[in-house]
Amino acid sequence: MKEAVLYTGTFDPYHLGHLWQLERTYRAHPFDKAVVAIIKTNPKKPLASSWQNRIKLANLMLTSHRLPFVVEVHTIDYIQPENLKQFAARYLNGYHIVRTVASDVIVEFAKDKKFGLNDALLLFHYTVVVRPTVNQRELEAAIAELPLHIAKKFSYEIVHVQVEEDISATNIRQNPKVAFEKGYIIESQLDFIKQKQLYY
Repeated sequence: MKEAVLYTGTFDPYHLGHLWQLERTYRAHPFDKAVVAIIKTNPKKPLASSWQNRIKLANLMLTSHRLPFVVEVHTIDYIQPENLKQFAARYLNGYHIVRTVASDVIVEFAKDKKFGLNDALLLFHYTVVVRPTVNQRELEAAIAELPLHIAKKFSYEIVHVQVEEDISATNIRQNPKVAFEKGYIIESQLDFIKQKQLYY
């Protein structure tokens, strides 16, 4: 069976760090297809720019690079288990699905009490990129605190430990021009941000 990676997020904006995560996952765990699922309305990020703008920014970044796998960008209402099941049935039918996440996201899922995000940890095998914001020790501590029924079935592997500078969407939103100068976003993204007057 062919393998696909599911990568969910608000992606406001989709930047080089997000692309690196897919590339690093591929190096450690090769796959045929990646599906980037952009959360339409994230209750934890009510001030995010429109999903239409975020899709455009993601496509600009992804189509500017030659990747060894197929990439599709779609929207998802939210990342609760039922939504993920429906999304996977629609866009990833026939694939063995691996979900890639950053270490800080696993911690967020593990601590979630309101939206059922920790139950979503039962749906797929996870590949984890450890970001500087949440190191491996903190990641393992959060996993150890998962409810027992989830901890027993949660399947994951660490595919990369990121030690270099951490790229933050928050910092990019605060100063897109500096982010472009550092190479975190590309020129077409900066032009789109200016045209739509995003993050100003």
